[in-house]
Amino acid sequence: MGNKKIQLRAYPKFWMNGDVKEYVLEYRIVPKELNWFKRKFFNHWHSIHCASCYSDYIHELTINNPSKLNDYKHKFKTEWDIEAFENDQLIKANRKHAELESERKRKARIFY
Repeated sequence: MGNKKIQLRAYPKFWMNGDVKEYVLEYRIVPKELNWFKRKFFNHWHSIHCASCYSDYIHELTINNPSKLNDYKHKFKTEWDIEAFENDQLIKANRKHAELESERKRKARIFY
């Protein structure tokens, strides 16, 4: 990833009845930062990822209220900000997962 400026948006996810469930935060590079070819064909929206210590998969960063988008716009201004956030989330999840695993192993001792 480069250090290019980004655009951020909140994309709605819906329940089966059509109500908005939550908003997924997505980003793309500001088109002026790219040459014309990449601007037209390769500048897609990407979701920001989070890791969870309670599951083994990575999920999308979501918000419940679109007014929180401005807080994230101040937090994420470049691609490096997003990469640092994703790496930090992954490190925190791995540490918490290791703590939970050691606690589980400690409780799972067999006594004779």
